[in-house]
Amino acid sequence: MSSLEPGQRSHLAKIARLYFLEGESQAAIARRFGISIATVSRAIAKAKDEKIVEFRINDDAGHFGELELHLEREWNLAECMIVRGFEDSQTTFAALAVALTEMLQRLLRDGSVVGVSWGETLKAIGEHLGPVRAPGVRVVPIIGTMGDIETGIYPNSIARSFADGLSARQYLLNLPALVDNRAIRDAMVEDSHYRTVQALWATLSVAILSVSGLSESTSMYRSGILSAAELQELRDAGGACASNFAILDARGNTIENPITDRLVGLPFRDLERIEHVIVVAEGSAKAPALRAALKSGVVDRVIVDERCASEVETPRVPV
Repeated sequence: MSSLEPGQRSHLAKIARLYFLEGESQAAIARRFGISIATVSRAIAKAKDEKIVEFRINDDAGHFGELELHLEREWNLAECMIVRGFEDSQTTFAALAVALTEMLQRLLRDGSVVGVSWGETLKAIGEHLGPVRAPGVRVVPIIGTMGDIETGIYPNSIARSFADGLSARQYLLNLPALVDNRAIRDAMVEDSHYRTVQALWATLSVAILSVSGLSESTSMYRSGILSAAELQELRDAGGACASNFAILDARGNTIENPITDRLVGLPFRDLERIEHVIVVAEGSAKAPALRAALKSGVVDRVIVDERCASEVETPRVPV
């Protein structure tokens, strides 16, 4: 039985309605009510705990099942999960989170170590994740710090939300993801804190990634991490996909570039030794980047909405 007073329940319901149905950001809701973003985030989580907000995935007549099997065969995947795509991205993210929760419940074991990347998709997923019952789970970022901590698009903040959803222990990576030059990067990776995280990365059993293209709509540009000129430089080098800040071409090959030489994070090819590498993607615009990531051969599981899934199919050549 709920311990909430009617006024408290009404307040949580109003915040949930603004967030899920009206599409307001947590920052906008915080300004509206004169509270912090963290308080809004806790209110949304409380609304879910109190069953004020509930999500359900309806697999009507299994209409995604055939496409899931087709993509699994086409890309040699262990598993593909497809959810309905909603007009409101936040509702789609919530559905993706439900699917990821179900997948992790099956994959995680006592003591599993989960590596989490960054980006707006994973930020939203983390807010809706869980609970997952697997004791002793640990969560660690697999990329250095970047983005704006106030917006939550920040690797340590994202890892924290995943740790909260998984009732797991969180580790921090307090080094920048992108430094001025390779010499600084080489010095940083010799830091004792970084070595501790590297040792933890060596034990990863699950890695969770997002993907993006290299347009000005990507989080890397809008967060001020890369300039328009740097994005163009990566595109000129053949870049088609960014994942954990690695740059892939359309064939799934990693691109070495002076920009990527400045990266502090888990190298993309190191993902090959991890048992489960999951990519979560939303929207048809992510399909070209997802296709490049799939061609890399690193990814073994994907969770996507129906729009991304339908676009990521290999185009059929007319007879």
